[in-house]
Amino acid sequence: MKRLNEIWVVFVVAAMLQACAMGSTPQGETFPELARYRKVMIEPVSVELDERWGYTPTGTRLSLDEDDARRVKEWVAEVFDRSFGEELAEGGKLEIVDRAGPGVARIRPRLTEVYLNAPLPEDHTGVILGRTVGNLQIEAKFEDSVSGETLLELRDKVRGRDIGMLRTASSAYNRTELRRVFEDWARIIREDIFLAR
Repeated sequence: MKRLNEIWVVFVVAAMLQACAMGSTPQGETFPELARYRKVMIEPVSVELDERWGYTPTGTRLSLDEDDARRVKEWVAEVFDRSFGEELAEGGKLEIVDRAGPGVARIRPRLTEVYLNAPLPEDHTGVILGRTVGNLQIEAKFEDSVSGETLLELRDKVRGRDIGMLRTASSAYNRTELRRVFEDWARIIREDIFLAR
């Protein structure tokens, strides 16, 4: 796939996601490379934390040791794997499968620069307040599951919804907000990439 096409796709999907957050999506964009697929195989997501966390105390924000970092990665991956797949299959027009085969598209998702403002709130004493859940970058590579041919690559930076006020951080809030982000992304992929006409 040509680099120019990749840059264009990244721009288009970023515009879609921004418009989705405002309640609309651009019309007329089609992705014929993927429109012929109705079966999707999703590889386990890989998660990389933002380097700003580090593993040393900072005195101004929550720090993570290596065990905490592993727990956060596993937890974020679990939220993604559940919410992304469920939303992608919503409506029954796409079938999620666990084997490669003819007519099956493979998605290789990757979350990078993951930064949660309160990653493990229940592990800390006192009250932790925040305005957003944090931020991350979502990437996905789409391949034909048989030939391995790259069909599309998407990339988008996502910041948690700013609710305009400080609220108490909790794992339940983190889960709700992350699910919203991952479900929005899956909805865009389903409706505006796989099912676009």
